[in-house]
Formats: sequence, structure tokens, C-alpha cells
Amino acid sequence: MEQKISGSIQTVIMKNTGFEKYRYECYLFARHQDIYQKDGSFEERLTSLITKGMAFSKEEAIPFLEDMIRHGSAYEKMDEKHCPIMVYVGDPKCYGVIDHFARNFATALERQGCPVELFNPHGDHVAELADLSGKRFRALIGIQTFAFSVKKKNGENLHDEIKGPKFNMILDHPVWLKEHLEGGPKDYYVLTHDDGYKRFIDTYFPKIKKTFLLPPAGEEYETDHPVKKEYDLSFVGSYHDPRTFEPQAALIDKKTNGLAFGYYEYMLVHPSLSWEDGLSSFLLEDNFKNNETAQKARYSREAFFDLLYDMESVCFMIMSHFREEILDAIAGSGIPMHVFGDTFQTGRYANVKSFIRHGSLSFEESLKVYATSKVSLNIMSWHKEGMTERLANIMMNDAVCVTDTSSYLRREYTAGEDYLEFDLSKPKDVPKLITMILSDKERRIRIIRNAKERSLSKETWDIRAKAFLNLLSEL
Repeated sequence: MEQKISGSIQTVIMKNTGFEKYRYECYLFARHQDIYQKDGSFEERLTSLITKGMAFSKEEAIPFLEDMIRHGSAYEKMDEKHCPIMVYVGDPKCYGVIDHFARNFATALERQGCPVELFNPHGDHVAELADLSGKRFRALIGIQTFAFSVKKKNGENLHDEIKGPKFNMILDHPVWLKEHLEGGPKDYYVLTHDDGYKRFIDTYFPKIKKTFLLPPAGEEYETDHPVKKEYDLSFVGSYHDPRTFEPQAALIDKKTNGLAFGYYEYMLVHPSLSWEDGLSSFLLEDNFKNNETAQKARYSREAFFDLLYDMESVCFMIMSHFREEILDAIAGSGIPMHVFGDTFQTGRYANVKSFIRHGSLSFEESLKVYATSKVSLNIMSWHKEGMTERLANIMMNDAVCVTDTSSYLRREYTAGEDYLEFDLSKPKDVPKLITMILSDKERRIRIIRNAKERSLSKETWDIRAKAFLNLLSEL
């Protein structure tokens, strides 16, 4: 466990004076006494508190300390009032991006005056989750974490023994997070960046108590030096050959008697639809009206969910197809583009002369790339109603964001004024859009200013922390 007394806890202590300060220190000691027993500091800390207590009132201070240690009624009252928010950290996936989100969210909550504790459940630390049993938290937060799915030997969810609402911020479509969403604790909530995902969870995951729209935030690149624009056009992302998904899609196609490749062809013509809306519409096609799997999925919510779940490889093939078409169009135009990521080092784009290839980036390094780019390309991972940190990061760091759109973007921003929008079904228009904005400095500067001002007023971690605390207070 990453144990620390947060800056906000120190602030609480400093604001209190005299006996109130002492009471709070006793509470913190009692809350973490099991940790102090393990690290050998228990006796020293206890002696210090006894000495402090004697300076106030032996009759009042020492009984209070004793009640704290045995977790009596006074401790319960202090715990209900002062218990911290727990944030799970340490996830190494996605080049550390998930861990970065968790830590920045925690820091933003601290800036709002909330005591925060961090816990790394990964690797050998997973067994230490049991140490949290019986403890109370104002809330427990994870970023697409597995921790809320951890079971005890008897099959019960471990987090049902931890007091406080649990919030998992998900970054992918919920259908493919089935295990974690179905296997969570009783007081389980979800934070998501897409309104469509919120509706999907409300429909197909009745065990989730409530789902809230709360996207990950963007951040500004921090430097003491003036930032120069090194790149006209950048793309921080990945490329996956859609053909690599064909073998798995073929198995699903055989299992469903032609539905997989039928769905694939349908979505190529209707790329504005979400996965579930596209599948629902496709199942009404006359060509498959007698298909047994399609018939079941049309009339059974469970069968529809299972079919969509099976279509994962097909959906990735569709998504990769459109990304490839856009990259092909830019490559064919000859516009120089700096591409960042290992997936461009080999394969389809390894020999494209206009693609200037760089290695993979940490989160912090990606911010520098955006800050030193005039224009940055974004291709959504099919978040049709969502907002991503990549969009926010581009906007906050003085680059023009060229992207396919979402209902969130259209609601909160204005295409042409805050970002430039392209249609997935018209990939050849993307190079024209890029050429236009690179040649129009006045418009480019205007878009950059608009986007930065609006994104900083909507998409920071401090804004997310305030929104989270507001929704937490309404539970």
C-alpha cells in the first residue's frame, strides 16, 4: 500500500488548534495503527500522543485516545466525519497513462480539501487488499481497475467488506468490460466519458447502482522555457492492420451464420453509429430476417448483449479500417506528418517517406508533442458521444485539433471555431482540411485561442474533482 498523509490532511491539522488538533491526530493514528504495527513505529507514535495528551487533560485526552485505538463509539464518529477517499494507482498499462490519471485525480481531490490515500493493488500487492476490510472511506476510486472484481476464497466480493461507495472510471466500451462490471461490489458506481456508454450500462448492467458522465481530464505541458512549434502536423496514436482481426471475425461469422461480416459491411456504410445502434439497425436488414441468431438478438436483450460481446474482433476490424483509410489518405497526399508510436516502425507505413516516425511516448512527453505542434490529428476509438483526454490535451496545448466528432464535442464546443471536424466516411477530405488550416495562420491562431480558453474552463482535473464531489454529496 502506498501510505501517505496528504497535503489536505496536513491542512486539516493546521486549521485545528489545541485539543481538536490532538483529537484528529489520535484518529489518524488509530486509523493506521495496523500499518504502524507492521512497520514498528506503533510504540513510538503512541508514546508521543500520550505525552501530548497529558499536556491537555489526562482525564479527557487519554480516554479519548484509548477509544480511538479500540475503535469505539468516538472513533466511529470521527471516522464518519474525516475518513479519506481511496484512489487505486500503479496500473502499468497504456504506457502509464492510467496510473497518471489516477494520481492526478487524487491530487485534484486533495486541492479541494479532501484527505486522500493511495493504494497500489498490482502484482504482489493484490493480497494486501484484504487489509482494507472493515475500513471506511468517503469513496474508493479506480481507473478501469480490476480491484473491484477481486473475490475472497468463498466467492464473495472483497469490497463488500470495505465501507464506502466504489467508483470505477471506464475508458472503453462497457460491453467488453463485462467481467468487471458484473462482478463488482454491491455499492458499485461507474464514471464514463461517453453518454452512450452511460445508457448502455443503465440498460445492460442493472447491478451498477448509477453511472455518471465524468471523462478523464486534459493537462497543460509545463515548462520554464518558451515553446516553439517543431511540427506542422502530428499524430500520437497507434495503427493496427484490420486484416489481423479477420481470422477471429471469421470464427464469429461461422458461429452466427454470416452475421459478423454482414455487420462489418453494414458499419462501413454507417460509421456514425455506435456499436450497439449499428448492430440493432443491421439486425433489421432483410438479408438476415430468417437468421436464427439475428432473430434471438432482435427480441432478447440478453441475446443482443451476447451477440455484441462476440463481435469484439469485428468492431476492432471496423475501427482499424477507418483509421487506415485516413492514414492512407494523408500518406497519399504527401503532407509530412510526425507519427509517434511503435506500430509505425514496421508494416504498412514503415516506408512512407512523408511519415516521420518516432517511438512511443509517456503521457508527459505526449503533452510536449501537442505543445510543439501546429496541428494534431485525432481519430476517435469509436466514442460516438464521448470526450477523451487526447482531445482535451490537444486543445489545452495550443494545437489545432483535427478529429472525427462526437455528440459531446458538438454540445460543448463549436466545429470550425474550437476544432476542425471530418467525416469518417470521407477520408480524402482530411488532407484538404489539414492543408487548409496549415496555410491559414490567422484562422489557426483563432481556433487555438478559442479551444484553449474553452477546454481550460471545462476539462481540467480540478473541474473533474469538483464535479465528483458534487455527485458524491448527492448519493
